[in-house]
Amino acid sequence: MKLNLLPLAFLLLSIAFACSDDEKETNENKNQEELLTGNTEKHWKIIENSSDEDEEEQSCKTSHPMNNDNRWVFIKGGDFRYDNGDITDDPDCDDDVQDCCSDMLDLFGTWEFSADKKKLIVTAEGKIEDGEETFESPEQIMNATIEKLTENEMILTQRGVTVKFIAE
Repeated sequence: MKLNLLPLAFLLLSIAFACSDDEKETNENKNQEELLTGNTEKHWKIIENSSDEDEEEQSCKTSHPMNNDNRWVFIKGGDFRYDNGDITDDPDCDDDVQDCCSDMLDLFGTWEFSADKKKLIVTAEGKIEDGEETFESPEQIMNATIEKLTENEMILTQRGVTVKFIAE
């Protein structure tokens, strides 16, 4: 007896494609919040900044130790922290001689995606000093286009500057 396996093959292919679409949708929905926060909180470090090419002052470059220990922390549900790390000044930079950069304060606030999920918006709501949060006037510190967002890498562009982050 000969079996016609063609209908069975179509059925299996249909199921396989349906699963692939579901998996694709799940991956896309590994939603941006999960990718950004790791489903709890995730620390991001800037490793490249396109404006570094034009920057002459070393203390302002991404690779400088003062900037290299900073972390952007995105927390599930929309909370945000900026941790300026332990190195907050460049002892080799003399403000009287050169235009030195300084570290931002430790900040707290919120993050959200734009309605079309193409932008990441961060609003600072206050600063953290000695573990104490002090509320200030909310200030939007980021409204960047998301060029890439994966579990380990994020690339954002704002006002012509592209910044690459890695997750830690």
